[in-house]
Amino acid sequence: MNKSLLRQVQKEARNHDTKAIASLLEKEDFHSVAECINVLGSDRLVVFTSLNGEKQAKIALALNYRSKRSILPQLPDKTIVSFLQLSDEDDAADILQFVSDEHRNAILEKLQDEKRKRIETLVKYHPETAGGLMDMNFIVVKPDFNLQDIAEKIDRYTIREKKTPLIVATRDDGTIIGYVPYRNLILTSPDSLVKDITRSLPLISAQTKKRKLLHLLSRRKLEVIGVTDTKDQLLGIIHVSDLAQLIESETTDNLLQFAGVSREEDMLDPASVAVKNRYMWLIVNLGTAFLAAFVVSRFENTIAQMAILASFMPIVAGMGGNAGTQSLAVVIRGIALGELAWTNGRRIILKEAVAGFFNGLITAAVTIPIVWWFTKDLGIALVLGSAMIINLVVAGFFGAMIPLSLKFFKIDPAVASTVFVTTATDVFGFFAFLGLATVVLL
Repeated sequence: MNKSLLRQVQKEARNHDTKAIASLLEKEDFHSVAECINVLGSDRLVVFTSLNGEKQAKIALALNYRSKRSILPQLPDKTIVSFLQLSDEDDAADILQFVSDEHRNAILEKLQDEKRKRIETLVKYHPETAGGLMDMNFIVVKPDFNLQDIAEKIDRYTIREKKTPLIVATRDDGTIIGYVPYRNLILTSPDSLVKDITRSLPLISAQTKKRKLLHLLSRRKLEVIGVTDTKDQLLGIIHVSDLAQLIESETTDNLLQFAGVSREEDMLDPASVAVKNRYMWLIVNLGTAFLAAFVVSRFENTIAQMAILASFMPIVAGMGGNAGTQSLAVVIRGIALGELAWTNGRRIILKEAVAGFFNGLITAAVTIPIVWWFTKDLGIALVLGSAMIINLVVAGFFGAMIPLSLKFFKIDPAVASTVFVTTATDVFGFFAFLGLATVVLL
Protein backbone atom coordinates (compact mmCIF):
# COMPACT_ATOMS: atom_id res chain seq x y z
CA MET A 1 0.00 0.00 0.00
CA ASN A 2 1.41 3.41 -0.96
CA LYS A 3 2.09 6.07 1.66
CA SER A 4 -0.41 8.51 0.19
CA LEU A 5 -3.28 6.05 0.56
CA LEU A 6 -2.17 5.16 4.09
CA ARG A 7 -2.20 8.84 5.08
CA GLN A 8 -5.71 9.21 3.63
CA VAL A 9 -6.91 6.18 5.59
CA GLN A 10 -5.41 7.58 8.80
CA LYS A 11 -7.08 10.94 8.19
CA GLU A 12 -10.52 9.39 7.63
CA ALA A 13 -10.06 7.08 10.63
CA ARG A 14 -9.46 10.06 12.91
CA ASN A 15 -12.70 11.56 11.56
CA HIS A 16 -14.46 8.18 12.04
CA ASP A 17 -15.67 8.36 8.43
CA THR A 18 -16.25 4.64 7.86
CA LYS A 19 -17.79 5.09 4.41
CA ALA A 20 -14.75 6.98 3.15
CA ILE A 21 -12.42 4.32 4.57
CA ALA A 22 -14.40 1.52 2.92
CA SER A 23 -14.27 3.38 -0.39
CA LEU A 24 -10.51 3.95 -0.15
CA LEU A 25 -9.81 0.28 0.58
CA GLU A 26 -12.44 -1.24 -1.70
CA LYS A 27 -10.01 -2.25 -4.46
CA GLU A 28 -7.13 -3.22 -2.19
CA ASP A 29 -6.44 -6.93 -1.62
CA PHE A 30 -6.81 -8.20 1.94
CA HIS A 31 -3.05 -8.60 2.52
CA SER A 32 -2.50 -4.91 1.72
CA VAL A 33 -5.35 -3.89 4.00
CA ALA A 34 -3.96 -6.08 6.80
CA GLU A 35 -0.55 -4.39 6.41
CA CYS A 36 -2.27 -1.01 6.61
CA ILE A 37 -4.09 -1.95 9.83
CA ASN A 38 -0.92 -3.41 11.35
CA VAL A 39 0.90 -0.06 11.16
CA LEU A 40 -1.99 1.93 12.64
CA GLY A 41 -2.28 2.61 16.35
CA SER A 42 -5.57 3.34 18.09
CA ASP A 43 -7.28 3.70 14.69
CA ARG A 44 -7.03 -0.02 13.91
CA LEU A 45 -10.52 -0.89 15.11
CA VAL A 46 -12.17 1.97 13.19
CA VAL A 47 -10.55 0.90 9.92
CA PHE A 48 -11.29 -2.79 10.46
CA THR A 49 -14.98 -2.29 11.25
CA SER A 50 -15.39 -0.06 8.19
CA LEU A 51 -15.01 -3.09 5.92
CA ASN A 52 -17.65 -5.61 4.87
CA GLY A 53 -17.98 -8.94 6.69
CA GLU A 54 -16.36 -11.18 4.10
CA LYS A 55 -13.33 -8.93 3.78
CA GLN A 56 -13.07 -8.67 7.56
CA ALA A 57 -12.89 -12.47 7.85
CA LYS A 58 -9.98 -12.70 5.39
CA ILE A 59 -8.17 -9.73 6.90
CA ALA A 60 -8.57 -11.02 10.47
CA LEU A 61 -6.42 -14.04 9.62
CA ALA A 62 -3.74 -11.91 7.93
CA LEU A 63 -3.34 -9.48 10.84
CA ASN A 64 -0.27 -9.71 13.05
CA TYR A 65 -0.46 -10.82 16.68
CA ARG A 66 -0.74 -7.31 18.13
CA SER A 67 -3.50 -6.22 15.76
CA LYS A 68 -5.52 -9.35 16.54
CA ARG A 69 -5.03 -8.74 20.24
CA SER A 70 -6.33 -5.17 20.01
CA ILE A 71 -9.21 -5.77 17.55
CA LEU A 72 -10.77 -9.21 18.03
CA PRO A 73 -11.73 -8.93 21.74
CA GLN A 74 -13.75 -5.79 20.92
CA LEU A 75 -15.89 -7.34 18.18
CA PRO A 76 -19.45 -8.58 18.86
CA ASP A 77 -20.05 -12.34 19.04
CA LYS A 78 -22.06 -12.43 15.82
CA THR A 79 -19.12 -10.93 13.91
CA ILE A 80 -16.74 -13.57 15.28
CA VAL A 81 -19.27 -16.29 14.39
CA SER A 82 -19.33 -15.06 10.79
CA PHE A 83 -15.51 -15.20 10.72
CA LEU A 84 -15.51 -18.79 11.96
CA GLN A 85 -18.10 -19.87 9.41
CA LEU A 86 -15.86 -18.58 6.63
CA SER A 87 -12.62 -19.99 8.10
CA ASP A 88 -10.94 -23.38 8.32
CA GLU A 89 -10.96 -25.01 11.75
CA ASP A 90 -7.30 -24.22 12.50
CA ASP A 91 -7.79 -20.58 11.51
CA ALA A 92 -10.96 -20.46 13.61
CA ALA A 93 -9.05 -21.76 16.63
CA ASP A 94 -6.42 -19.06 16.06
CA ILE A 95 -9.13 -16.38 16.14
CA LEU A 96 -10.76 -17.80 19.28
CA GLN A 97 -7.56 -17.60 21.32
CA PHE A 98 -8.09 -13.82 21.41
CA VAL A 99 -11.65 -14.16 22.77
CA SER A 100 -12.52 -14.59 26.46
CA ASP A 101 -13.72 -18.02 27.64
CA GLU A 102 -17.23 -16.72 28.29
CA HIS A 103 -17.64 -15.33 24.79
CA ARG A 104 -15.88 -18.33 23.26
CA ASN A 105 -18.48 -20.78 24.59
CA ALA A 106 -21.36 -18.60 23.37
CA ILE A 107 -19.76 -18.33 19.92
CA LEU A 108 -19.13 -22.07 19.58
CA GLU A 109 -22.76 -22.87 20.40
CA LYS A 110 -23.83 -21.00 17.26
CA LEU A 111 -21.75 -23.17 14.90
CA GLN A 112 -22.69 -26.40 13.13
CA ASP A 113 -22.06 -29.51 15.24
CA GLU A 114 -19.26 -31.02 13.14
CA LYS A 115 -17.33 -27.79 12.78
CA ARG A 116 -17.83 -26.94 16.45
CA LYS A 117 -16.42 -30.30 17.56
CA ARG A 118 -13.33 -29.86 15.40
CA ILE A 119 -12.72 -26.34 16.67
CA GLU A 120 -13.25 -27.47 20.28
CA THR A 121 -10.60 -30.13 19.73
CA LEU A 122 -8.13 -27.52 18.50
CA VAL A 123 -8.78 -24.87 21.17
CA LYS A 124 -8.08 -27.40 23.92
CA TYR A 125 -4.41 -27.09 23.07
CA HIS A 126 -2.13 -24.14 23.70
CA PRO A 127 -1.59 -22.23 20.42
CA GLU A 128 2.17 -22.78 20.68
CA THR A 129 1.96 -26.57 20.91
CA ALA A 130 1.63 -29.08 18.08
CA GLY A 131 -2.07 -29.48 18.92
CA GLY A 132 -2.62 -25.75 18.53
CA LEU A 133 -0.70 -25.61 15.26
CA MET A 134 -2.23 -28.61 13.50
CA ASP A 135 -5.13 -28.70 11.05
CA MET A 136 -7.65 -31.52 10.68
CA ASN A 137 -7.63 -31.58 6.90
CA PHE A 138 -7.03 -35.30 6.28
CA ILE A 139 -8.83 -38.50 5.31
CA VAL A 140 -8.13 -42.03 6.52
CA VAL A 141 -7.71 -44.94 4.10
CA LYS A 142 -6.93 -48.62 4.64
CA PRO A 143 -3.86 -50.50 3.34
CA ASP A 144 -5.91 -52.57 0.88
CA PHE A 145 -7.64 -49.58 -0.76
CA ASN A 146 -6.97 -49.18 -4.47
CA LEU A 147 -6.73 -45.89 -6.37
CA GLN A 148 -10.45 -45.90 -7.16
CA ASP A 149 -11.31 -46.19 -3.46
CA ILE A 150 -8.99 -43.30 -2.65
CA ALA A 151 -10.39 -41.13 -5.46
CA GLU A 152 -13.96 -41.63 -4.26
CA LYS A 153 -13.06 -40.70 -0.72
CA ILE A 154 -11.16 -37.60 -1.87
CA ASP A 155 -14.13 -36.52 -4.02
CA ARG A 156 -16.58 -36.82 -1.12
CA TYR A 157 -14.28 -34.87 1.18
CA THR A 158 -13.54 -32.16 -1.39
CA ILE A 159 -17.23 -31.61 -2.15
CA ARG A 160 -18.04 -31.34 1.55
CA GLU A 161 -15.05 -29.31 2.79
CA LYS A 162 -14.05 -27.43 -0.41
CA LYS A 163 -10.38 -28.34 0.07
CA THR A 164 -7.95 -31.15 -0.71
CA PRO A 165 -7.05 -33.47 2.20
CA LEU A 166 -3.89 -35.30 3.16
CA ILE A 167 -4.30 -39.06 2.70
CA VAL A 168 -3.35 -41.02 5.83
CA ALA A 169 -3.18 -44.83 5.87
CA THR A 170 -4.14 -46.66 9.08
CA ARG A 171 -4.83 -50.22 10.14
CA ASP A 172 -8.22 -51.31 11.50
CA ASP A 173 -7.10 -50.63 15.09
CA GLY A 174 -6.15 -47.03 14.20
CA THR A 175 -2.40 -47.64 14.06
CA ILE A 176 -0.87 -45.13 11.66
CA ILE A 177 1.06 -46.65 8.76
CA GLY A 178 1.97 -43.47 6.89
CA TYR A 179 0.64 -41.05 4.30
CA VAL A 180 0.16 -41.15 0.54
CA PRO A 181 1.72 -38.21 -1.38
CA TYR A 182 -0.39 -37.07 -4.33
CA ARG A 183 2.57 -37.47 -6.67
CA ASN A 184 2.55 -41.18 -5.81
CA LEU A 185 -1.10 -41.38 -6.92
CA ILE A 186 -0.23 -39.82 -10.25
CA LEU A 187 2.87 -41.88 -10.98
CA THR A 188 1.66 -45.31 -9.83
CA SER A 189 -0.29 -47.91 -11.81
CA PRO A 190 -4.12 -48.00 -11.40
CA ASP A 191 -4.11 -51.42 -9.73
CA SER A 192 -1.69 -50.37 -6.95
CA LEU A 193 -2.81 -50.58 -3.34
CA VAL A 194 -2.32 -48.02 -0.58
CA LYS A 195 0.24 -50.20 1.19
CA ASP A 196 2.43 -50.07 -1.94
CA ILE A 197 2.62 -46.28 -2.21
CA THR A 198 2.65 -45.17 1.44
CA ARG A 199 5.44 -43.04 2.88
CA SER A 200 6.43 -42.85 6.54
CA LEU A 201 4.61 -40.17 8.54
CA PRO A 202 6.62 -38.67 11.44
CA LEU A 203 4.47 -38.44 14.57
CA ILE A 204 4.57 -36.10 17.57
CA SER A 205 2.35 -35.64 20.60
CA ALA A 206 -0.26 -32.87 20.55
CA GLN A 207 1.38 -31.48 23.71
CA THR A 208 4.77 -31.02 22.01
CA LYS A 209 5.93 -27.43 22.42
CA LYS A 210 6.88 -25.35 19.41
CA ARG A 211 10.58 -25.23 20.29
CA LYS A 212 10.80 -29.01 20.24
CA LEU A 213 8.87 -29.01 16.97
CA LEU A 214 11.29 -26.51 15.43
CA HIS A 215 14.19 -28.62 16.70
CA LEU A 216 12.72 -31.64 14.90
CA LEU A 217 12.41 -29.63 11.69
CA SER A 218 16.01 -28.42 11.97
CA ARG A 219 17.29 -32.01 12.06
CA ARG A 220 15.07 -33.67 9.46
CA LYS A 221 13.79 -32.67 6.03
CA LEU A 222 10.04 -33.15 6.38
CA GLU A 223 6.93 -32.23 4.41
CA VAL A 224 4.21 -33.16 6.90
CA ILE A 225 4.02 -34.25 10.54
CA GLY A 226 1.20 -36.22 12.16
CA VAL A 227 -0.11 -35.07 15.55
CA THR A 228 -1.40 -37.75 17.94
CA ASP A 229 -3.28 -37.92 21.24
CA THR A 230 -2.25 -39.82 24.36
CA LYS A 231 -3.52 -43.07 22.78
CA ASP A 232 -1.43 -42.54 19.62
CA GLN A 233 -4.54 -41.87 17.55
CA LEU A 234 -4.20 -39.28 14.78
CA LEU A 235 -5.65 -35.89 15.67
CA GLY A 236 -4.34 -33.68 12.90
CA ILE A 237 -1.60 -32.72 10.50
CA ILE A 238 1.09 -30.04 10.46
CA HIS A 239 2.31 -28.99 7.02
CA VAL A 240 5.91 -27.84 7.31
CA SER A 241 5.36 -25.25 4.57
CA ASP A 242 2.86 -23.51 6.88
CA LEU A 243 5.38 -23.02 9.69
CA ALA A 244 7.32 -20.07 8.24
CA GLN A 245 5.31 -17.66 10.38
CA LEU A 246 6.01 -19.79 13.47
CA ILE A 247 9.75 -19.65 12.82
CA GLU A 248 9.57 -15.87 12.36
CA SER A 249 7.53 -15.55 15.56
CA GLU A 250 10.01 -17.65 17.54
CA THR A 251 12.95 -15.59 16.25
CA THR A 252 11.16 -12.35 17.16
CA ASP A 253 10.24 -13.62 20.63
CA ASN A 254 13.83 -14.64 21.35
CA LEU A 255 15.14 -11.28 20.17
CA LEU A 256 12.67 -9.37 22.35
CA GLN A 257 13.34 -11.56 25.39
CA PHE A 258 17.09 -11.20 24.87
CA ALA A 259 16.59 -7.43 25.09
CA GLY A 260 14.31 -7.68 28.13
CA VAL A 261 11.20 -6.54 26.23
CA SER A 262 7.78 -8.18 26.42
CA ARG A 263 6.25 -9.81 23.35
CA GLU A 264 3.03 -8.04 24.31
CA GLU A 265 4.60 -4.63 23.68
CA ASP A 266 3.57 -2.95 20.46
CA MET A 267 5.68 -0.30 18.77
CA LEU A 268 2.55 1.87 18.57
CA ASP A 269 1.53 1.42 22.22
CA PRO A 270 1.61 4.53 24.46
CA ALA A 271 4.72 5.27 26.51
CA SER A 272 3.00 4.06 29.70
CA VAL A 273 2.82 0.51 28.29
CA ALA A 274 6.52 0.57 27.39
CA VAL A 275 7.37 1.76 30.91
CA LYS A 276 5.25 -0.98 32.51
CA ASN A 277 6.86 -3.72 30.42
CA ARG A 278 10.45 -2.59 30.86
CA TYR A 279 11.03 -0.97 34.25
CA MET A 280 11.48 -4.19 36.26
CA TRP A 281 14.42 -5.41 34.18
CA LEU A 282 15.94 -1.93 34.26
CA ILE A 283 15.76 -1.96 38.06
CA VAL A 284 17.40 -5.40 38.15
CA ASN A 285 20.09 -4.05 35.82
CA LEU A 286 20.51 -1.02 38.07
CA GLY A 287 21.09 -3.30 41.06
CA THR A 288 23.77 -5.26 39.24
CA ALA A 289 25.38 -2.01 38.05
CA PHE A 290 25.73 -0.92 41.68
CA LEU A 291 27.62 -4.16 42.32
CA ALA A 292 30.12 -3.25 39.61
CA ALA A 293 30.35 0.29 41.02
CA PHE A 294 31.07 -1.15 44.47
CA VAL A 295 34.01 -3.13 43.07
CA VAL A 296 35.43 0.01 41.43
CA SER A 297 35.02 1.97 44.68
CA ARG A 298 37.32 -0.54 46.46
CA PHE A 299 40.14 0.73 44.23
CA GLU A 300 39.54 4.44 44.75
CA ASN A 301 43.13 5.08 45.87
CA THR A 302 44.54 3.24 42.86
CA ILE A 303 42.47 5.35 40.44
CA ALA A 304 43.39 8.55 42.34
CA GLN A 305 47.11 7.81 41.95
CA MET A 306 46.82 6.72 38.29
CA ALA A 307 43.83 8.52 36.82
CA ILE A 308 44.63 7.25 33.33
CA LEU A 309 43.37 3.80 34.41
CA ALA A 310 39.82 5.17 34.35
CA SER A 311 40.08 5.86 30.62
CA PHE A 312 40.75 2.17 29.90
CA MET A 313 37.98 0.73 32.09
CA PRO A 314 35.33 0.97 29.30
CA ILE A 315 37.59 -1.19 27.10
CA VAL A 316 37.67 -3.94 29.71
CA ALA A 317 33.91 -3.78 30.25
CA GLY A 318 33.05 -3.51 26.56
CA MET A 319 35.22 -6.42 25.43
CA GLY A 320 33.95 -8.63 28.23
CA GLY A 321 30.32 -7.73 27.53
CA ASN A 322 30.63 -8.42 23.81
CA ALA A 323 32.41 -11.75 24.34
CA GLY A 324 29.80 -12.78 26.91
CA THR A 325 26.98 -11.93 24.53
CA GLN A 326 28.60 -14.05 21.80
CA SER A 327 28.80 -17.10 24.10
CA LEU A 328 25.30 -16.42 25.35
CA ALA A 329 23.82 -16.32 21.85
CA VAL A 330 25.43 -19.64 20.86
CA VAL A 331 24.37 -21.42 24.05
CA ILE A 332 20.79 -20.08 24.07
CA ARG A 333 20.40 -21.19 20.46
CA GLY A 334 21.65 -24.65 21.41
CA ILE A 335 19.20 -24.83 24.31
CA ALA A 336 16.30 -23.67 22.12
CA LEU A 337 17.09 -26.37 19.55
CA GLY A 338 17.38 -29.05 22.23
CA GLU A 339 21.08 -29.62 21.52
CA LEU A 340 22.27 -28.49 24.97
CA ALA A 341 21.32 -29.50 28.48
CA TRP A 342 22.99 -29.55 31.87
CA THR A 343 24.19 -33.12 31.22
CA ASN A 344 26.56 -32.05 28.43
CA GLY A 345 26.98 -28.51 29.75
CA ARG A 346 30.42 -28.98 31.36
CA ARG A 347 32.06 -29.57 28.01
CA ILE A 348 30.38 -26.50 26.53
CA ILE A 349 31.35 -24.30 29.49
CA LEU A 350 34.97 -25.46 29.20
CA LYS A 351 34.97 -24.92 25.43
CA GLU A 352 33.65 -21.35 25.76
CA ALA A 353 36.17 -20.54 28.50
CA VAL A 354 39.05 -21.88 26.37
CA ALA A 355 37.77 -19.94 23.35
CA GLY A 356 37.64 -16.85 25.57
CA PHE A 357 41.26 -17.41 26.61
CA PHE A 358 42.57 -17.58 23.05
CA ASN A 359 40.41 -14.65 21.94
CA GLY A 360 41.83 -12.78 24.93
CA LEU A 361 45.37 -13.53 23.76
CA ILE A 362 44.57 -12.24 20.27
CA THR A 363 42.91 -9.03 21.45
CA ALA A 364 45.63 -8.46 24.06
CA ALA A 365 48.28 -8.79 21.34
CA VAL A 366 46.53 -5.99 19.46
CA THR A 367 45.82 -3.86 22.55
CA ILE A 368 49.22 -3.91 24.30
CA PRO A 369 51.25 -2.16 21.52
CA ILE A 370 48.55 0.49 21.07
CA VAL A 371 48.32 1.29 24.80
CA TRP A 372 52.12 1.25 25.16
CA TRP A 373 52.43 3.77 22.31
CA PHE A 374 49.61 5.88 23.76
CA THR A 375 50.79 5.95 27.41
CA LYS A 376 54.53 5.32 27.00
CA ASP A 377 54.08 2.93 29.95
CA LEU A 378 54.58 -0.79 29.25
CA GLY A 379 53.27 -1.70 32.70
CA ILE A 380 49.81 -0.23 32.04
CA ALA A 381 49.70 -1.92 28.64
CA LEU A 382 50.55 -5.33 30.12
CA VAL A 383 48.03 -4.91 32.95
CA LEU A 384 45.28 -4.01 30.49
CA GLY A 385 46.16 -6.93 28.20
CA SER A 386 46.20 -9.38 31.12
CA ALA A 387 42.88 -8.08 32.44
CA MET A 388 41.39 -8.48 28.99
CA ILE A 389 42.49 -12.13 28.81
CA ILE A 390 41.02 -12.82 32.25
CA ASN A 391 37.76 -11.07 31.41
CA LEU A 392 37.26 -12.93 28.13
CA VAL A 393 37.75 -16.23 29.96
CA VAL A 394 35.14 -15.06 32.50
CA ALA A 395 32.84 -14.01 29.65
CA GLY A 396 33.05 -17.42 27.99
CA PHE A 397 32.56 -19.26 31.28
CA PHE A 398 29.55 -17.26 32.49
CA GLY A 399 28.13 -16.85 28.98
CA ALA A 400 27.70 -20.63 28.90
CA MET A 401 27.15 -21.39 32.60
CA ILE A 402 24.41 -18.85 33.36
CA PRO A 403 21.89 -19.85 30.64
CA LEU A 404 22.45 -23.55 31.40
CA SER A 405 21.89 -22.90 35.11
CA LEU A 406 18.73 -20.90 34.44
CA LYS A 407 17.45 -23.69 32.21
CA PHE A 408 18.15 -26.21 35.00
CA PHE A 409 15.99 -24.12 37.36
CA LYS A 410 13.26 -23.86 34.67
CA ILE A 411 13.81 -20.13 34.06
CA ASP A 412 13.83 -18.96 30.44
CA PRO A 413 17.52 -18.21 29.72
CA ALA A 414 16.62 -15.82 26.89
CA VAL A 415 14.87 -13.54 29.38
CA ALA A 416 17.29 -13.41 32.31
CA SER A 417 20.80 -14.28 31.09
CA THR A 418 21.96 -10.96 29.63
CA VAL A 419 21.79 -9.00 32.88
CA PHE A 420 23.77 -11.58 34.86
CA VAL A 421 26.43 -12.17 32.21
CA THR A 422 27.03 -8.42 31.84
CA THR A 423 27.32 -8.09 35.62
CA ALA A 424 29.84 -10.94 35.79
CA THR A 425 32.06 -9.48 33.07
CA ASP A 426 31.91 -5.97 34.57
CA VAL A 427 32.67 -7.12 38.13
CA PHE A 428 35.46 -9.57 37.25
CA GLY A 429 36.85 -7.31 34.53
CA PHE A 430 37.15 -4.26 36.79
CA PHE A 431 38.49 -6.38 39.65
CA ALA A 432 41.14 -7.96 37.42
CA PHE A 433 42.20 -4.66 35.82
CA LEU A 434 42.31 -2.53 38.95
CA GLY A 435 43.59 -5.37 41.13
CA LEU A 436 46.51 -6.06 38.80
CA ALA A 437 47.20 -2.33 38.55
CA THR A 438 47.33 -2.08 42.35
CA VAL A 439 49.72 -5.02 42.67
CA VAL A 440 51.96 -4.35 39.66
CA LEU A 441 52.02 -0.58 39.19
CA LEU A 442 51.84 0.85 42.70
